[in-house]
Amino acid sequence: MNKYIKIALVCGALAACMLLSACGQFGGGREQIDNVLDKIYGTNGSETAAPEGSTEASKPEPVVRYDYMANDMSAFVSLSKEQYQAFEINVGKEYLVTDEIVELQLKNLMYQYATATNGTEKVTDQPIQYGDKVYIYYRGEVDGKEFSGGSNMNNSSPYALGIGSGSFIPGFEEGLIGVVPSETSKDKPYPVHVTFPEGYKDSELAGKDAIFYVVVEYFVKYEIPELTDKFVEETLKYKHEGDLPDEEGALVDAYKASIKAKMEESARASAEQQAYPMAMSQLMDKLTFTAYPEGEVESYYNSYIKEFESYYAYYKTLYGYSSLDEFAVDYMGLEKGADWKAELTKSCQKTVQQSILVHAIAEVEGIEQISDEEFKAELDYLVEYYKQYNYTAEYIREQMGDDAIKESALFGKIEKLIMERITIKYE
Repeated sequence: MNKYIKIALVCGALAACMLLSACGQFGGGREQIDNVLDKIYGTNGSETAAPEGSTEASKPEPVVRYDYMANDMSAFVSLSKEQYQAFEINVGKEYLVTDEIVELQLKNLMYQYATATNGTEKVTDQPIQYGDKVYIYYRGEVDGKEFSGGSNMNNSSPYALGIGSGSFIPGFEEGLIGVVPSETSKDKPYPVHVTFPEGYKDSELAGKDAIFYVVVEYFVKYEIPELTDKFVEETLKYKHEGDLPDEEGALVDAYKASIKAKMEESARASAEQQAYPMAMSQLMDKLTFTAYPEGEVESYYNSYIKEFESYYAYYKTLYGYSSLDEFAVDYMGLEKGADWKAELTKSCQKTVQQSILVHAIAEVEGIEQISDEEFKAELDYLVEYYKQYNYTAEYIREQMGDDAIKESALFGKIEKLIMERITIKYE
């Protein structure tokens, strides 16, 4: 079970550490630590110029954070066991591993073993086949309009794409099979119709139908090996535990089954990582928070402001920002002219609500105190997690402090408790 708490020790110039649980991030597992301090406090990012007017002497004193464990959360929210006894969370069909997805995974794998059949000869008068490496220019449009990052038409050289590599969104590579390069040109590009996946990284494109207008300069022919028992055993080095039928293809079938099982295990873990924050958000939406711990919202707000100022000092010249307001709106992904300070306040309030909720559950369950055994287990986990940096237990305790380690252990307990009450659906 992945713990929800995320911990970040500043790597490299270790000067400080922060507990992401204190920042209230309902993330999907403690292993996803990526730039925690940079996101929340701006202390773990790349080196940037100091904010205008700042000096070493003007550094603020360390903030004394609110002690959630020493206070009663009922002052901020009313919570009963019945409100979190059961959750039905729909993570979506993308976490289902179908035979079609397994076959696509195997195709992508076999492509890695493809070899050129005619050296580097540039083919222009034959249809593209699966496995070939094509050299293309393309322009993508959604609703008849070109979208940002969807074209290389003005580049000095074409993009090299392996047909079967899985590099582009589903349908793109398949859409080029059968195309003859000499029959395309910038005046007569070949249209490839695709649909961006629902979970696409750019939310504005997710689920949208698109047309890519493609010019194929040429392709180089490649041959993809056949997936046989011999290939599985000798090249892929797969060894099956147990008996298999004495017939050709038995090892291939066993290998496919093992691949599917691994994919299902990974998908299940990913679904659980999504389910926990979704369940907690679902619970939060049902509750009424009547107050906030003194200074907590302001603390997060001020930390974000410092981050904005730091990055603004660096990026204003590079990208022509004329004011902190303009930069902050862009940084937060808001519409031009939006009241970013109001939005930031709401975000900080949400952050504090998340911490309140976790501690409120712990209070109702009577599990808020961390035993010596739990503390040691959490510390051992951190030592193991950061073993590549050779951090000792003493060093971690010095950097984080015992209270932060206890907080980490507590958040892990709450995640485990909630996960036992979640039924995951894939619809």
